[in-house]
Amino acid sequence: MQARPRSARLLRERLFLWLDELGANDDEIFDLSLASTEAFTNAVEHPHEPSSRIID
Repeated sequence: MQARPRSARLLRERLFLWLDELGANDDEIFDLSLASTEAFTNAVEHPHEPSSRIID
């Protein structure tokens, strides 16, 4: 994903679809979405490789 804040929305949407397909309940989806968004935001704000434009 692109290393920019607005990509967090795309991450949440894709994660929701994937977890829903796997049968996760609403609480699990919320918890994993929150944790993933937080990790993604940290990667955008504090990149390991500042010149990278992609977050794996």
